[in-house]
Amino acid sequence: MSDSEFIDMPDAEDEEVETTEAYEPMMPEPEAAEDALTVFNREWNEKLEEKKRSEDAAEEAARAEAAEELANYLAQRETRMNAKKEVNRSEEQVLLEQLESDLDGANVWDRVTKLIEAGVDAPDDLEKADTSRMRKLFIQLKNEPLEASRGAPVEA
Repeated sequence: MSDSEFIDMPDAEDEEVETTEAYEPMMPEPEAAEDALTVFNREWNEKLEEKKRSEDAAEEAARAEAAEELANYLAQRETRMNAKKEVNRSEEQVLLEQLESDLDGANVWDRVTKLIEAGVDAPDDLEKADTSRMRKLFIQLKNEPLEASRGAPVEA
């Protein structure tokens, strides 16, 4: 190729290139007409998004309700525990006072008979031990101590 072929062409440096304000694509835009599949997919996605929003709202409401119920349960539990602790403390105090007063008693068998239930009949279950003979012995020893039956005092 020779220089003569390019003589008629203008130089790029000498000439200013005009730019257009709007860009025009080489390919024409697709038609605005939508087929049935595109419409269905768009509607389906909208339904899914709405369903997800409603599920998220229901989940948040359930979480809030569960948190409230848990707080109520813990408050009630704390109240019950404090009441039970107070009852246990008072019962223990009464028991300790009773044990201290029993230690001052002269008859040892009085303390022993307080530990058994003298008014209870024989147990209904055969699996349980039969303590009726022992109970009778304790009652007999309470009423007639060993000191009286042996003639010699027993040191307690």
